[in-house]
Amino acid sequence: MTLQRLLQRAKNEVGISTLAHASRDVHILLLTRSIRMFAYGSSTLVLALYFAQLGLSDTKIGLFMTLTLIGDVGLSLLLTLVADSLGRRKILVVGGILMAVSGVVFAIATNYWLLLLVAVVGVISPSGNEIGPFKAIEESTLAHLSDAKSRSDIFAFHVVFGTLGGAGGFLAGGWITQALQTAGWSEGASFRFIFWIYAAAGLTKAALTALLSSKCEVQPVPAGRPSGQAQSEETESFLPDTSQSTAPPRKTSSISSISPKSRRTLLKLCSLFFFDSLASGMCPNSLIAFFLSRKFNLPEGQLGSIIASAQLISSIGNLFASAIAKRIGFVKTMVFTHLPSAIFLSLMPLPASLWLTITLLVSRASLNAMDQAPRSAFLAAVVLPDERTAVMGIVNTVKTMSQSSGPFLTGSLAESGRFWIAFVFAGALKAAYDVGLLTLFLHTKLEGDSSRVSNDARLQNAEQDLDDAQERNSEHEHLGLR
Repeated sequence: MTLQRLLQRAKNEVGISTLAHASRDVHILLLTRSIRMFAYGSSTLVLALYFAQLGLSDTKIGLFMTLTLIGDVGLSLLLTLVADSLGRRKILVVGGILMAVSGVVFAIATNYWLLLLVAVVGVISPSGNEIGPFKAIEESTLAHLSDAKSRSDIFAFHVVFGTLGGAGGFLAGGWITQALQTAGWSEGASFRFIFWIYAAAGLTKAALTALLSSKCEVQPVPAGRPSGQAQSEETESFLPDTSQSTAPPRKTSSISSISPKSRRTLLKLCSLFFFDSLASGMCPNSLIAFFLSRKFNLPEGQLGSIIASAQLISSIGNLFASAIAKRIGFVKTMVFTHLPSAIFLSLMPLPASLWLTITLLVSRASLNAMDQAPRSAFLAAVVLPDERTAVMGIVNTVKTMSQSSGPFLTGSLAESGRFWIAFVFAGALKAAYDVGLLTLFLHTKLEGDSSRVSNDARLQNAEQDLDDAQERNSEHEHLGLR
């Protein structure tokens, strides 16, 4: 096999070919997510440190993060349920503007309750991870813009771009803060400067989102198709459209529009996501950074570099998530990558040395996010296409709601000198989630559009083998061996 074919196979495996041929809208959505996660990463690194500098107790810091997540629940659910009727692009643009407003308020105000209000409305992430309605709307749009064959690759890059953006935010936030303090700025002033960066990122995201085309919106449904009984994309791609008229698109994505089968699946998934998200809420990146800073007395630049390195390692792992899922399935990929990361999380407070703690942190990061793209693709596959925005919004809301109590629990434990318990308990919850996921969904039959994924992988491999055989035959002919 020639080097060129090896490179082509590698590009196909990690989805680079899919990304290269994706539409302009997909590229914009990936870029805006990277910018948003950059903003989240930079602010998350300094958030707990900023509140500690203001004189808030650990319990009050945790309470702020909890109340932020609780307040975000209602906003997220409302916006995702009306996104298809008001327009997905409009919601995403407004979200960028609200991010900018919240960044400005954090940069100029210190009142606890005012900051809490703008954190909810403007979606300040206390964890460095996605909160708010934006991820659900983006995932529904990406599923709409991609076919079954390329969807897992697109979702994988959606995760990769996010983790790369978050890593850049942690790195920039840490070193900018440290550089400003070295130049004579106070701690508080250097932290507030990061929120000006957050505001600029929000405006940039809004401007780029405005460039999205109308293809991102809900498309008209062919007349005669029963509402809620969308054809599988596999059928649509092979059968011609014989109808000449179209009915108006369904204008709302409400809970009542979800089919009974999808509701049962949604109930089981949400029950499992509750435990996983509660664990995530107990150990968000902001509190992990706070834990490392307190235990090892690290400067902001070194702290940001550690978290950023973990995020970069996470990005590398995510590149292979789609290729693994094509071979062993979505559920096995989710469990087999997520379970070891849960064990690493529970062990994190054990080492007394910084290097061993960093080893556990990086080991956890290398696997922790590999389940995100398969999970999004799995969720898009087990519900009907016209239910995706509502379902993903409900899942996102349930996860945020269950995550909300985590920071308060961890803050209370930290103030009483038992910070380590949060890591052990969170790891146990995540392990329980993995076992439940494997038990309930291992043999789940996916919708027709995504059941093709493994078949497409096998077909792609067969075609590649045929190309290789033809190439060998051509070489033999050239050498006169046939």
